[in-house]
Parts: sequence; C-alpha cells; structure tokens
Amino acid sequence: MFSNDEWASLIISCCEDFGISQFCIAPGSRSTPLTLSIAARSHLTSHIHFEERGLSFFALGLAKSRNEPVAIVTTSGTAVANLLPAVVEAYYSQTPLLLLTADRPPELIGVGANQAIKQAGIFGAYVRTMCDLPCPEDCKNISEINDGLFSAIESLEYGPVHINVPFREPLFMPESESISSPNSLNNDKRISLSKKIDFEMVGDVLTSGSLLNDVFKKPLIVLGECSKEEYKSAMDLARCLSFPILTDVLSSYNLEDYKYKISQYDWFIDLEKYNNLKPDFVIWIGGRVLSKKLHNWIPSRSKILQFTSLLYPINPSNNKNLIKFDYKISKEVNDTLIRLLKVSPDDEWNTKWNIINKKTNDIIRTSIVSENVKHEPSIYSKLFTLISNEFPLDVKRSDEAGVNLFLANSSPIRHASNFIDQHGIEFSKIFANRGGSGIDGIVSSIAGYSSGSRTPLVAIVGDLSFLHDLSSVILLEKIENPCVLFVINNDGGGLFSWLAVQKSKFFTKYFKTPHGITCRSFCKGARVYYENPTSYTSVSKAFKKAIQRNKATVIEIFSDGNITPSWILENRKQINKFD
Repeated sequence: MFSNDEWASLIISCCEDFGISQFCIAPGSRSTPLTLSIAARSHLTSHIHFEERGLSFFALGLAKSRNEPVAIVTTSGTAVANLLPAVVEAYYSQTPLLLLTADRPPELIGVGANQAIKQAGIFGAYVRTMCDLPCPEDCKNISEINDGLFSAIESLEYGPVHINVPFREPLFMPESESISSPNSLNNDKRISLSKKIDFEMVGDVLTSGSLLNDVFKKPLIVLGECSKEEYKSAMDLARCLSFPILTDVLSSYNLEDYKYKISQYDWFIDLEKYNNLKPDFVIWIGGRVLSKKLHNWIPSRSKILQFTSLLYPINPSNNKNLIKFDYKISKEVNDTLIRLLKVSPDDEWNTKWNIINKKTNDIIRTSIVSENVKHEPSIYSKLFTLISNEFPLDVKRSDEAGVNLFLANSSPIRHASNFIDQHGIEFSKIFANRGGSGIDGIVSSIAGYSSGSRTPLVAIVGDLSFLHDLSSVILLEKIENPCVLFVINNDGGGLFSWLAVQKSKFFTKYFKTPHGITCRSFCKGARVYYENPTSYTSVSKAFKKAIQRNKATVIEIFSDGNITPSWILENRKQINKFD
C-alpha cells in the first residue's frame, strides 16, 4: 500500500530512468501529487500552460526539436480529451509523448461524480500502448505496476503512450512536500530516439534476384520527410547512381547542391506532354511527400523500393496505399544494392529532368515581378529572399545553431514548396505538423520548437492557424531566443479558393469565412512584439529588428489569397508551352 505522494514519486522516478527530463504541466486538482513530485525535483524542467490542447502541442514541438520524449501531466475529465489532436499528430509523426493523466478512483466512474469520465482507452488507436494503474492504496506489491509501467514507457520509441493514474483524496497534505524521492524502480533504461534504420529485405531481394534481374532505364529517387541519416543515404545513392532526385520541402536538407536535384516537379509532372518522364524504378527515401500529384503520377508498373526509418510511414502490406512499395531495404545493404543494380538510363533521361526543372524555375521567377505587397506568391518569394539575405552566414550554415523553419499547414507549406528552393537558404531543420496535417495547435507547436531548440526560428503561418490557437499566444512571450512568426493574413480560408467549390454562391460564407480580424490586439495582450509592415522595405526593417531580439516577434502581412489560383494557372500554361 502506498500514499499518493509515494506513488507519484515512483512514477516520476521511473520517467527519469527512461531519460525524460521535460515535463509539460497543466494546473489541476486531481494531478496534484504528480505535479508536486515534479516540482520538488529542481533538476527537471517544467513548462506550465493553463490550457491542455495548447500544452500538448507545445510538448509535441518540444519533443520534435529535442528528439527526446516529453511528458504531459493533466488533471482528470475533459482536460484529458483536449490532448487528442496533438496525440493524433504525434502518432502519425512517431513523436514520443508520455501522457500522464490523473483520474478519479474507480468507484467514482459512471456514478454521476463531477469531472469523472472514462479515461482508460480514450485515445483509442492513436497511442502505441495504454496502462491503467490502480489507486496507490490498492497496490500491495510494487510488481503489480513494474512490468506494465516499464513496457508502456518503452513503447515511447514508436510514438505516444498513455498512462492513466487514479488518485483518491486527500490529494495534498503539507507534510508530503518533505517526503524524499524513493529509490527508482529500475536501473537506467534511457530510451534512444536516434531513428535507427534497420529493416530486413522484404522478399529477400538480393538473394532471389527478383529486383536485380530487371534492367531499368528511367530511375528516380524520391526524397520525402526524412531524418539526417536518411538524407545522407539519399545523397550517397544519388551521387553514386546519378539518378534524378525529387526533393520534398520537408526533406529539410534538400538545398545542398546536386546537379540532378528536381525541386519544381509539382508544377509539371501531371501535364500530358511530360508523360515520357514517368519512371520504371523508384527508390523512395523517407516518409510521405506534400505533393498529391506525385502519388498519382508514379505508374503502377514501376518497381518501388522503400528506405525509411519511420515505423509506420506507409504500410507496405496495405494494397489500398497511395503508393505500393515492392521492397524495403536496410542501410546495411546499400552498398551491395549500388553495386548490383542493373540501371541503364536513357542518355537524355537526366538532361530532360534538368531542362524542365530549370525552365520552370525561370518562368516562376520571371512572373514574380509585382511590388504589390498583397500579391501572395510575391510575398512568399520575397520572404525567402529576405531570410536568405538577413541572417548572418555563420548562423545560417551552422549545423549546431542554424536557422530552423516552421511551416504551417494549408497555404504556407505549399507556397514554401514552390519558392524556398530558389533562394539557397541553408536551414538547419524544416518542421511542420504533417502527421494529421491540421491547422490546430500551430502557435503552441512553434513555441515548443523554439523552446526546445534554443536556436533562431522563422515560422510562416496563416491567419486562421493563428486565430485557431489564440490561447497559446501567451506561450510566445516566454521564448528566449530569436523567433519570428510571419502571419500571412488573407482574411479567411484562402486555400479554399483553389478548389472547385469557390464557384459556389455559398463559398464566401461557408468556406472562406472572412473575419476582418488582425493579430495586433492579441499580441499586445500577451506582451508579444508585433509589427504590421505595409511595404517590402518596411517588412525588411521589421525582420532585421526581430532577429536581433532574443524574443518572439509576430510580423503580420495582409495579402490577397484570391490572386494565387489564377497566378498558378497562368504559370502552368507557360510551362506547358515550352518544348
């Protein structure tokens, strides 16, 4: 039998054994024992936020930027339910979040007691495992929780884990604060999250020769969202095999000079005149890519080999996948694959890709001549020019302290895909919440990324993403390193203007939802620096001031999102014209 405080101390000690030092805590009554146990340990780092949804996205950003597990502590009831959006994102991005949710005791569940809901299993299939602990005084033998707690936390390597912790009252007794931490339950079992690449060959490709017997003339490498190790493997393969490599914006390291790097494929691969560019062999490195066109464009007859460290990026056994992988390969057989692959590209294969990629870049550059600050494509292009020119070179090129970039979903990540590669910016890492690809929790995720990395961060978000997470704007005030949030405000859901529904008479009210709101008052209330430049000269001045602060700055730029679809359509017509 244990007291609440001893029980909480055992759990937190177990977290420490597994290398967890960052705890994100929302104030609450039922979680008092857990909170006090963490607070009593000065060597642990606590992040406090009053709103659980924002807190969980902050933890998500923190875990991604530090590449280590982060714990979230909440009280019982709907506080737990508010974690679900971030848990979904963590599940699909394989981000290690430990959810420590305090709960009412069993006798108060289902009898009408206040703030009592069924918390066990609340996250369903979106956690790797779930452990429902007994109340402290109901546990007579520590072995009752030993195996379950340990095995649950060990699953963090593969994504979020839920540990439900019921407590009976009294939840706080003054003398409990002097209780020393008990011995930990286990020796150090620190989790390694280095994303080891270790897959067996599916179908035993090298010995059966099922892949190596074919001769391929139109090979490609696709580089999706990936780890640094995967990126290095991709570049080694590309240089050795001289394959064209199609880079996704979230491959993060895709700005290194490589003569067969193709970054603008989304503009032209679906045009009928370029059907001759369809591959017969694809090495797919990393996870998903932003482009829907790419998934649909790769012909079903192509042989596709998957090389990724993500546990569940795409399930190869699912015949309904957008992409059906024929094989998976481990890092260990890379060299053998390079030696044995029978690849004989057409003489003009690489040349074709290079020519159309260059001409596409030239057309896009030429078309961005507008000095109108409301022209959205022009805004994004000039922002990347600004970022490239204004950050000191020693900061931009440092692996240890380079500039990180966060791209919100909807328009920002799509525009970045179109324009970022034209400016030669060397970001240390590019982040985005592309697991569930939602616009919720963006501000809090940015705050978590910035707090975790302690390096300069530039973020580009839309107005709806910002407004969707207003309760977390207060987190920006706590940032202690340069963090610049460009909010591109097109007064509603600008991305919907790209869809067929924009021709409906109900479009404006039900889809675009114009709001007429600016970010100024929210930033003022949260004591966050705010700028609203109205020309490119004033944007540049605002950015220079922002990167010199060790604080967060919101720079709001008003744009006309309606320009974008027609501008893209016109450019695609130009791309379709040249031979």
